[in-house]
Amino acid sequence: MAKTPRPVKLRVHLTPEEHAELRRRAILSHRPVSRYVREAALAARVVIAAGAVDRALIGDLKRIANNVNQLAREANSARAFPAEAKVDAVLGPLAALIASLAADVAGRRSGAPEVFPTAAEADAAEEGAA
Repeated sequence: MAKTPRPVKLRVHLTPEEHAELRRRAILSHRPVSRYVREAALAARVVIAAGAVDRALIGDLKRIANNVNQLAREANSARAFPAEAKVDAVLGPLAALIASLAADVAGRRSGAPEVFPTAAEADAAEEGAA
């Protein structure tokens, strides 16, 4: 089997301990370190981290939760449900946020995956499509 040319180099910063562990694992797998690292990286599942939009969403949810908690305290202390206007002022933004989340989730389902497939999964999918 001919070697695949690999003209692109990637520089990775490691501690001496991490480097020693990678070398140990490469030796155990009977592969050169570069091949071991390449295969391990391509076989890994990658989960997309929360972005700035998600942080803003979390902030919105915290504010709404705080307002809901204030309504609950008022209801408990007065032994009566708060005025409808107060409830609407809290639940309106909550309903809007839920609608926005539903649209975002629907968009994510039809768009790019949040979890990238492993190289083996991608190869299998390509073979199945062919």
